[in-house]
Parts: sequence; structure tokens; C-alpha cells
Amino acid sequence: MSESQSRYSIVERLTQSKLSILESRTQLDLEIKQLENEIVTDEQRLTQWKLDVQEDIKRKMREEERKIEEKKTTLQMNKQYRDEKIKMINEKIKEIDKALSAIQDISKSSAEEAGQK
Repeated sequence: MSESQSRYSIVERLTQSKLSILESRTQLDLEIKQLENEIVTDEQRLTQWKLDVQEDIKRKMREEERKIEEKKTTLQMNKQYRDEKIKMINEKIKEIDKALSAIQDISKSSAEEAGQK
């Protein structure tokens, strides 16, 4: 009977050992599977990040282009305003020149009349 118990004990220990080894192998497989899943998740996250960055760059580029267009429009409007102001200033200068010329003519006439008397 002792021999039977001894064999039973040996079989039980060997079976436990085998189970422990199988569990270790299963754990290793699980770790590998988990790492593979993490890699897939990280790759998906990276792909999404790249898309987000591209969209951010496109949006920022549109904003900058819009700012440039607004400045160009403002410049054009300022040039038109300047041209209109210069035109008005030139008109005023012409009117002043006419008035000065008229005053000079009157002064000449008055001087000539005074000189003739």
C-alpha cells in the first residue's frame, strides 16, 4: 500500500508540476497577447493623432491665409482711401492757389492803380 501511495504522490506532484508549467506557458501567451493588443491600440492612437495633427495644420493654414486676405483687403481699402484723400487735398490746393492768384491779381491791379494816380 505504501508503494501505491508513493506512486500516487509522485503522480500527484508530477501532475501539479505539469499544471504549473502549463499555467506559466498560458501566462506567457497572455502577456504576449496583451502586448500585441497594446501595440494595435497604440498604432490606432498614433494614426488618429496623425489625422488630428493634419486637420489642425489645415485649419491653422486656413486661418493664416484668411488673416493675409483680410490684410490685403484692408491694404486695398486704405490705398483707395488715401487716393481719395489725396484727390481732395489736391482740389483744396488748387482752390487755394486760385485764391492766392486772385489776391495777387488784385494786389497787382491795386498797385498799378495806385502807381497811375
